[in-house]
Amino acid sequence: HGGPVGGYDGPGDGDYYLRPRDPGRSNITTPFLYEAGGKIFFVTSAAGPIKKKGSVLGALGGDLVVDDIAERVLGIKVFDTGYAYILDHDGIVVSHPNRDLVLNPIYNYIDPDFAAVVRASYQDGQARILESSSRVTGVAGTFAVCPLEIADTGSRWVLVLNAPKDEVMAEVNRGILLIILAGVALLVMSTLV
Repeated sequence: HGGPVGGYDGPGDGDYYLRPRDPGRSNITTPFLYEAGGKIFFVTSAAGPIKKKGSVLGALGGDLVVDDIAERVLGIKVFDTGYAYILDHDGIVVSHPNRDLVLNPIYNYIDPDFAAVVRASYQDGQARILESSSRVTGVAGTFAVCPLEIADTGSRWVLVLNAPKDEVMAEVNRGILLIILAGVALLVMSTLV
């Protein structure tokens, strides 16, 4: 019972400790499944350096349950059938309506142009919009790729919004129709005056 945790000082299992200790900055791990009390949780470990007079003495961290964040993202609806999903800093799917994709690299499910946009957003922190077809649903859509800075970790997660193209165009067409009808109404009214 108790005592120091072993294996924390070796690469791999010890990354949660070594990554914040060695460069002296906070770190967040790729989410993973963790069993506790007979329940399985989806968690990520976050840790930051402990410093004294500029020197790093060690690291302090803990596990954060990601389940709530994942469920909130799943609750985002874009138009009628569009959806949102989130990727961690390594492109691993954290939340997606197709649960088979969770904990897998998104790059297995998107085309090279889409992958380049995701990677660019990770690099420079800029949101981007692109037209693509989902390899998961086969539906053409407009995708918004929105990077999210994770505290002072130097890592970004990405929120992706998928708006099916036919639903986007239906809204655009409704707007154009309203503008045309308003123009015709104004033209008719101007001839009556």
